Amino acid sequence: MDHRSQPNRNKCRDHLACANLKRLTTSQQIHIAFNRDAIWDDENHDTEGSHLPESVTDPTLHELLLPRRHNSNSDVAEFEQRDRRVVELLIAYSLLNLDKSRWLKLGLTVDTVSLRVTETLNSLERWKPHVSCSLASPDGEDDENVAVLSFGLLLMEMEAKRLAEPKEEDAEWGSDRPSRDGMLKRILEEWTGCVDDGYKDIATACLLFRQLSEKFYDPSLTQETRRTAAMYRYILAPLYRLVTSGFRAASELFGEFPRSAPSPSIPAPRTGQPASSSGLELFDGEERTTPNPQKVKNAEIFMEELEKFAETIELLTEKNPSALLWAPWRADKIRIMIIDTGIDKNDNIIEGALDDKRIQECCGFVNEPDAAPDPNDVQDKFGHGTHVARLVLNAAPSAEVFIAKIADDKTVNRTDLHRIARAIRWAIEKKVHIISMSLGLESSIRDTEIDAAIHAAVGLNISIFAAASNSGGNKPRAYPSSRKHGIICIHASDGVGNDGFISPTPLKNKDNFSTLGICIPSKWQGVESHISGTSFATPIAAALIANVLEFARHKCELSEHEQTVLHHYDGVCQILRLMVEKNAEARGGYDYIMPYHLWTAENSEANIIELIRECARG
Repeated sequence: MDHRSQPNRNKCRDHLACANLKRLTTSQQIHIAFNRDAIWDDENHDTEGSHLPESVTDPTLHELLLPRRHNSNSDVAEFEQRDRRVVELLIAYSLLNLDKSRWLKLGLTVDTVSLRVTETLNSLERWKPHVSCSLASPDGEDDENVAVLSFGLLLMEMEAKRLAEPKEEDAEWGSDRPSRDGMLKRILEEWTGCVDDGYKDIATACLLFRQLSEKFYDPSLTQETRRTAAMYRYILAPLYRLVTSGFRAASELFGEFPRSAPSPSIPAPRTGQPASSSGLELFDGEERTTPNPQKVKNAEIFMEELEKFAETIELLTEKNPSALLWAPWRADKIRIMIIDTGIDKNDNIIEGALDDKRIQECCGFVNEPDAAPDPNDVQDKFGHGTHVARLVLNAAPSAEVFIAKIADDKTVNRTDLHRIARAIRWAIEKKVHIISMSLGLESSIRDTEIDAAIHAAVGLNISIFAAASNSGGNKPRAYPSSRKHGIICIHASDGVGNDGFISPTPLKNKDNFSTLGICIPSKWQGVESHISGTSFATPIAAALIANVLEFARHKCELSEHEQTVLHHYDGVCQILRLMVEKNAEARGGYDYIMPYHLWTAENSEANIIELIRECARG
């Protein structure tokens, strides 16, 4: 079949295909043409020719990719890399909609895909892919993955600008006919230097799509829609990221893609999320080089006091490192996992922590869901994670730190939220006590995979701290800090406990913990700055809890059961309440935490120990 210009209205009425069907007494093959408005008899079809009508005006991909082989290409438009990749994405989106349909039953090739060229500067409108096909049942081949495999071959050919010629080694077992599986597997091995890794990864996903779609699981989807969702996750979404990240203009071009063509057959890759690869803001802290001087001074005083407190905790281990051997459940130091944008290994504080093993392990999750975490991909390209790590290392010098990198910048695609869940599961594997997540998504976003990972972590008594958000009263708490249970939500105050005027409105009859998050001195790539945001209050709160738990480990002589209760979500919240200024109304309804609200001159160490023991008794 082929898209054609529609004949005039009168002629169309006389030659409607459906009307002619009434005159057919036996099964016969008919030939029709159509466009978006109507369908009619194809009077121009050559009955002696091929089932696949050949376009006489539109160049095929073959002609566009290899114009020198065609003598008649003077009318063939120039097909640049930008155009080629826009077309790749358009074809991938068509694949998502037409998978397993008769339209793609014979697959996609450079000879059956043609491009109608229009005179416009808009790349999306300039190239209109068409596919020649037959609705007749093909002989012999009935593999539901033909279209996906052929797209993988087509993508490799378009990226390499060369044709994949079949070889004897590609033949199926017991047959002389080459298989698409064999061809795709071979050229993935042979064309190593011709195609960028990202595009080879997508072609590999096409090769392995049968296994990927069978393993894809989401209880909210039917078996058929899981296949579509798997295609979205492993093929369309990664290709969208590659195309739009490579060309800034393409990002604007596909700003609403693929939501511009909604369909009930295209499910979101995760429950509660629209099918879109548009970026979600994950980190929204602020960095300034010329902040308010008084707020800077207050923040510096707070940090000095915090570091003095941390030093007293650090001395406990140094004075008697073997005192806890008789109680193995209290033998381990407190471990903190930071889930953020990685770390700058050249930062002086981080470099020292790596050398003395305070940073125990790092791992990158900026890859596909089924890929192994990458311990080598932890370098921070944005700065946010480095600021957070510096705060934890300074404020909790006794803690062992783990780094999970889940993003390269301030946004993340909806299809990449699995990184957060995988990082949380890695924290469980490493048996950390505290997770610091200085991130937040729009409160309307919920992710079943993240929720499941949080539920598992909280069930193992891992305390999870998350940023409240920086939108003030305009928006509620961000997700996941908006969860009703299991996440300790942290707001931002200045250095003397006053509202930082960026946190969401405090909730009634709920904990509204806040601590320093305004004008904190820091450094990124050698440049000194001052950072503000609930993102930066979060690691300070996490470090405070790490210090108190470390104090309890040495001083409170807790039983194994008591320690378990203390490390539980409820136990940690009780500890935080011990460090809250008693008059919350004086701080605008926020529960301002600071260690010297508990470690006061009037409060003896024996009394502090007893207060912590009460928290451990539940």
